Amino acid sequence: MLSMSETAQEIHEYFDRFIEKYLSATSLSLSLQGLASQGSDKIRMREEAMSLLFTARDSTAALLTNVFFQLSKSPEVCSRLRAEVDTLHGQKPSYEQLKNLKYLRAVLNESQRVWPLVPTFGRQATEDMVLPLGGGEDGKSAILIKKEQLVVFGKYSMHRRKDLFGPDADTFRPERWLDMGDQKGLRQSWDYLPFSGGPRVCIGRECYAYLPDILKYLSSICGLLD
Repeated sequence: MLSMSETAQEIHEYFDRFIEKYLSATSLSLSLQGLASQGSDKIRMREEAMSLLFTARDSTAALLTNVFFQLSKSPEVCSRLRAEVDTLHGQKPSYEQLKNLKYLRAVLNESQRVWPLVPTFGRQATEDMVLPLGGGEDGKSAILIKKEQLVVFGKYSMHRRKDLFGPDADTFRPERWLDMGDQKGLRQSWDYLPFSGGPRVCIGRECYAYLPDILKYLSSICGLLD
């Protein structure tokens, strides 16, 4: 059995072979191209590639599971989503086409609201600071956070707050994200943090990396659920 250091070395060597292959190719993937243009060394490129692969694989699998679980219980949502996806006629969508699949985006947003992939999250303070809320018996007073203290928040609970998402906050309803006439749908804000936020927001928020995987299986699976 390999030791921890030997396992890490084997993984590094595996990724390094692909980095060398891509650097010698005439075209690079967007992520490697961006790193190469910034003068990043091969070690940083390897670390970035590992980060993307490991997080994207697990989160995509969890998201697919949650989406299909919800669709199995929501036939009307499934039918509407299948109709939208079928407008692609089985073709691989462009980035612009993905952005225009508004109901798909609503389904994904709602799935991550009801079942966030990372249900709890935290940040460690780098210096003493005061948060405007969280203190006192009612939680509405300021609270002191000392350096190196860990602040943990529950996205699962926050995403189901009825004062933020309405009396049906526990219900899977993608339509809440869509504009309906003069009524605006929900927008991503600090009430909704599946990818966290701020300068260290997860890059998966805009990558749309998981959408082709979802589209690949969506129409056929929805057909089985009909």
